[in-house]
Amino acid sequence: MTKKELKKWKNEIRTCKYLHRKAYALKVQQFYELAKKDGDELALAYAAINQVILDFRANSLSENTIKKLADVLQVSENNNDYDLEAECHNMLGIVASHMVDKASGLEHFEKGYALSKKHHLTLQQSVFANNIGDTYMTLEEYKTALEYFRESYRLIIDLEKKQKGNSTSPVAIARINMCFMNMAEVHYRQGNYEEAVRMLSCIDGLENDNEGLFYYTSIMILRTLIYIKMGATEEVISYLDRIIEDAENANEAISTVEDYIGLADVLIDAGYHDKAGRLLDASEKIVEEVDLEDKWCLFLKTKIKYMKLEKPEIDRTQLYEKYLAHRDNVDKGIKAQQLTSLRNKKRLEEEIRKRNNAEKRNRKLKALSEHDQLTGVYNRYAMLELGTAWFSEAQEKGIRLSFMIIDVDYFKEYNDTYGHLGGDEVLRMIGEVLSECTQNTDLVVRYGGDEFFIISRGRNADEVISLGATINRKINEKKILHAASPISSYVTLSFGAVCGKVAKDQTMIDAIHFADNGLYRIKNERRNALGLYRQVDDDFVFECVKFE
Repeated sequence: MTKKELKKWKNEIRTCKYLHRKAYALKVQQFYELAKKDGDELALAYAAINQVILDFRANSLSENTIKKLADVLQVSENNNDYDLEAECHNMLGIVASHMVDKASGLEHFEKGYALSKKHHLTLQQSVFANNIGDTYMTLEEYKTALEYFRESYRLIIDLEKKQKGNSTSPVAIARINMCFMNMAEVHYRQGNYEEAVRMLSCIDGLENDNEGLFYYTSIMILRTLIYIKMGATEEVISYLDRIIEDAENANEAISTVEDYIGLADVLIDAGYHDKAGRLLDASEKIVEEVDLEDKWCLFLKTKIKYMKLEKPEIDRTQLYEKYLAHRDNVDKGIKAQQLTSLRNKKRLEEEIRKRNNAEKRNRKLKALSEHDQLTGVYNRYAMLELGTAWFSEAQEKGIRLSFMIIDVDYFKEYNDTYGHLGGDEVLRMIGEVLSECTQNTDLVVRYGGDEFFIISRGRNADEVISLGATINRKINEKKILHAASPISSYVTLSFGAVCGKVAKDQTMIDAIHFADNGLYRIKNERRNALGLYRQVDDDFVFECVKFE
C-alpha cells in the first residue's frame, strides 16, 4: 500500500469514525482485509487501532487489548509514524481508564498531548485535550475540565482556519460539537442549567440529520436531563419520545445502556412513570444481550424502584432475589476486578517497559549509525538521509538553504608532523567547535577525512559569513600549533559555501558542487578564508571573504 493510498484510507476511516457508526465498522473491515492481503505492517497497525475502538464501543475490551496496543506502539516507533503513535496513546489512555484506573489513563492522554503538540498534530492534540478534560470531569475537577474542553475547541478552530476550502470539514464539525456537549455536561453537573442549554444551542438541529453519530444518544439524554431540572415539560416529552424510539430500535446501544437506565431513574423521580417504564423495557432487552453483572444490578435496582411506585400491588420478591444475587456477584466481581486491574496495570507497565527498552536500543543503534564516532557530529550516511530531506523540504516550500564545506589547511602535513593521533585530536576539537557554533537549524557533518559540512536552513548570505567568521575565530582561540603550515603557526581552516533559495530543477549535488567550487578557489588562491556563492536574482555570484 502506497503512502498516498494509506493517507486516503486514514482520512475516510477518520470521517466515518465520527459520523457513521455502521459505515465505520464496514470501512475498518475493508481496510483490514486490504492491509492483510498486502502484508503492510503500518496499514495493519492502523487497522488494529480502529478495531480496538470498535471493541471499546461494543464494550468488549479484553486483556489482549493491551498487548495489541503495545505492538502497535512498537510499529509506530519503527516507522517514525507520530500520527499512529498518538492514536495509540489515545486508545491506551481509554483502555487504561476502563481496565486499570483513571490515573493510568490520564498519564497516556498527557503523553499523547505532549507528543501531538511537539509534532504539530493539531487534530490529535485537540482529541487529547478533550479526553484529559473528560477525565477531570469524571473526577469532579470541573474548572480544570472546562479549561481542557475550551483548549480542545480552540485547537480544532485553529486547524480549520489553516485548511483550504470554504466549508468546515465533517471531522471538525464532529469534534466541535463534542466540545460543546462536554462543556454542557460540566455546567449541568454544576447546576448551571441555563449555561448548559446555551452550550447545547450551538449544536441545535445536529441530531435531526445525523442519527448515525456515535454520540447522538448522549446529546439527547443530556438535553432531557437538563430540561427535567428546568421543568420544561414540553421539551422533555419531545426528546423522550425520540430517545425511547432509539433505545427500542438500538442494535449498538451497549455503551449507552447505563445512560438509558440512569435517565429512567431520573424520570421516576420526576414523575414521568410511563416514559420510564418504556425506557426500562427497552433497556432490559439490551442488558439481556450484554448479560453483565453490573448492568443487571443497575437495571434491577431501577426496575424495583419503578415497580414500587407504579405497580405496588405486584409481588417484587423475585426481582429482589435476582437483584441480591447479581449484587453479590458484583461485590465478588469488584474484588476480582481490583485484582485484574492490578494485573492489567502490571501488564501495561511491562509492555510499555519492553517498548521503551526497544525504543532506547533503536535510538542508540540509530545514533551509532548516523554519528561519526571520533567527532560526535553526523556522518556521511546521515547527511545523505537528513540532508536530502532538508533539501526536498526547502525546494517544496521555497526555504533558503546554505551548504558550507570546511577543510583543514595542510592537514596531511599536520599528520606527517604530529602523527595520526594528533590529527584525530584536531578533528575532534573542530567537531566540538562546529557543534558549539551551530543551532538546531544546522546539520553538522563529518563527510570524510578532514572535510566537514554544515547544512543550514533559513540563513542568508551575511549570516553564513558570520557563521564562518565565528568558527574561524573559535579555532584561532584554540591556538593549535601547526609547524608544517606555510601560512600560519597554528591550524587554520578554509571554507566554501553557497546560499540561496533552492530552484525546482536543482539537485542537492548541484548545491554541493557550488560549495565545493568555492572551497577549491579559496584553497588555490589563499586559504584561511571563505569562498561564497551568493544568490543574486537567478544567478550565483562568487565572493572571497578574508578572515583576520
